Amino acid sequence: MTKNKDEEKGLTTYNDQWAKENMRLGMSGVDPMDIVPPQVLLVQKSSDVELMQTAQGEQPKLGQFFHTGRNKIMASFEAYFIFAGKGTYVNRRKKGEPVEDQYVCVGYMVEDMSIFGYKFRSSALRSLSPLFTAVVAQNKPMFIFRCTVTSKMLENKDGKWWIPVVRVGEIETNGERIAELEFYAHQYEDKRERKIVEVEEDAPPVKDPAEDTATPPPDGKEDVNPSDIPF
Repeated sequence: MTKNKDEEKGLTTYNDQWAKENMRLGMSGVDPMDIVPPQVLLVQKSSDVELMQTAQGEQPKLGQFFHTGRNKIMASFEAYFIFAGKGTYVNRRKKGEPVEDQYVCVGYMVEDMSIFGYKFRSSALRSLSPLFTAVVAQNKPMFIFRCTVTSKMLENKDGKWWIPVVRVGEIETNGERIAELEFYAHQYEDKRERKIVEVEEDAPPVKDPAEDTATPPPDGKEDVNPSDIPF
């Protein structure tokens, strides 16, 4: 590895790379499940777009994604999914407050390796099935697949809504990046035995059958359910 002039002189360059390398310094005793990553939200009719603004004041349109950590609007994005946990939540938005299934995921953006969280609920519950299938079909870990996430509009008598579509792409071949992804994946996988039930925040009823909400991911998750792998 070639050193720059500052490194040769024993000087430290305090840049983004330095910040990333020292990001977890002092947090070795913090449970990864207690760190709520920024969310990627799929904008629906019921979404509060007033809270979703870029630095330039732009707001996302229906069917677009919004990254709450970077305040960025995206039509689609590429990501590695390092963790997927199936659990339940109490949906207070529906009559009778039913307990429903959800997948809570943690991923890293291919673009800059920034962490994010995503919830797959209702009509989007099986959006990750293509990724689960690729894992068992190719005998490779989930986190090395580069996935492209886009949105698709659905419609019924209650109206229109959008769901995420996950397309599995190429396998990552960069050894350093694979090692980094593996490290992060183990941090979450080692905590998988913890499980709680999440309660949906109070909110007025909505007509959208499937809605992405801005609530943080739950503290507990469980393993991928084999029944969600479609064969």
